[in-house]
Amino acid sequence: MNEGQQKKSSFAAWDVAENEIVVALSEPKQTQQRDGSVKGELIRAVSLKNTHLGSLSHPAMQTLIQESHSTFCRAQKLAKEATIRVDELRLLSLEYRSSLRAAQSLLTDGDVELRETLNLYELIWSLAEAIFIHSHDSSIVVDTITWSQLCLARTTYAEEVSECLRRNKISQLDKDHFWKQVAYFILSGLFSNATAFLESYAMLTKDDAIRELAKLIGAMDISLLNDPNTQIDFIKQQNAIHELCDSGRLWGKGEAEKIALVVSGDPTALKRMSGLLDGWFETMPAYLLFLRPRATLSDLHDVVQLDFLIDNRIEECEITREYLSGLEEFI
Repeated sequence: MNEGQQKKSSFAAWDVAENEIVVALSEPKQTQQRDGSVKGELIRAVSLKNTHLGSLSHPAMQTLIQESHSTFCRAQKLAKEATIRVDELRLLSLEYRSSLRAAQSLLTDGDVELRETLNLYELIWSLAEAIFIHSHDSSIVVDTITWSQLCLARTTYAEEVSECLRRNKISQLDKDHFWKQVAYFILSGLFSNATAFLESYAMLTKDDAIRELAKLIGAMDISLLNDPNTQIDFIKQQNAIHELCDSGRLWGKGEAEKIALVVSGDPTALKRMSGLLDGWFETMPAYLLFLRPRATLSDLHDVVQLDFLIDNRIEECEITREYLSGLEEFI
């Protein structure tokens, strides 16, 4: 156990277990004992799962902790005094981003794992900004999918696939790469991109069912979700794709049918396709778009608790899930 006085009125302490660090803050209640210890009352304890003490001792993490401490202390003070204004939140957010960048600048080529962690922090913070800080008049579903398009749009195979979607090169097309790229477009709500690929594929393969699927996906209009009066029209567009699935025209067409099921709002199909993504926070925008298109900001508290969104491959994100679920109450 290591202890150090944080302020005159409080003590911070931490204890290290396997893949976990417990940090506790206490307030002294009695004078110092003969053995040098001080008895006090526990204020708060936090368990940091899947964390190693070495990561916290790295100069980059020390910089992040030290520089962001005042930012979050000021945020807590403002929250206690009154509701934090949007302009104050923006300033605090910029300060935290600056702290993240300062920490990243201290990383070396050998700090691969820590670099990924800090990049993840910044990515999730940008999601928090999109949901809670940026002023907007649009649906929260549109806000999150827009964030996905800006921050998560995958173009891993786009150039390769585009090059092969030609009559003289279609035989060279890697179909696995093609369908993965279409799936990435769909999961990010980039319907026009997905439509362009599907139309070209249908024309070259003379597949009428996929041509029909491309037409229906091309008609999907996310902006309909911004108005409660037109949200039903988006759902009708989903139903049209669901009817195509029920017609049997896509049976036996593998990935094309999976794409159609996802867009139509099939939870099982979306769960399987989410394996292409790295964590719950990347799946959430697609989940809202296809399964909860009428969701509001107040619904997010329950949405981020869903087992559907849990991805055990990034267990350290659990603390962020709790953070997002409570941030709306904080501000």
